[in-house]
Amino acid sequence: MIARDEASRRGLELDVGSAGVWAATGLPASGGAEIVARRHGLDLSPHAALRFTRGLAESMDLILAMEDGHLGLARDLAPEVPSYLLTEYLPESDPRRGGQVPDPVGGRVARYEEAFDLLKASISGFLDHLSVTGSLSE
Repeated sequence: MIARDEASRRGLELDVGSAGVWAATGLPASGGAEIVARRHGLDLSPHAALRFTRGLAESMDLILAMEDGHLGLARDLAPEVPSYLLTEYLPESDPRRGGQVPDPVGGRVARYEEAFDLLKASISGFLDHLSVTGSLSE
């Protein structure tokens, strides 16, 4: 939702999806995610989890991962699809650059807020990169 919203705000037409390594397909967003999304003007009520699979990975043009383990899995499942760690698109001066996006599931709302902020900054960095280079790759 963050990427879709940010791309739309910038007038970009991107087909954006999300999938989880351990997701149970069809489950709604967690309560914490819904609360934080609502605080930022996003509606997660239509969201349904999707499990990250080989078929899904192979159908992508680009995969942006939240953690090193997810990145490794993406590269194992679909080595031909460019795959990067999402935080690599943060500014070089940001100490979070190249780090992991912590999974807030089961945590307090503050953890969801931290994850949201990191995701939003990383996605903004990626879309800035896309605007400058016109390329999906790093």
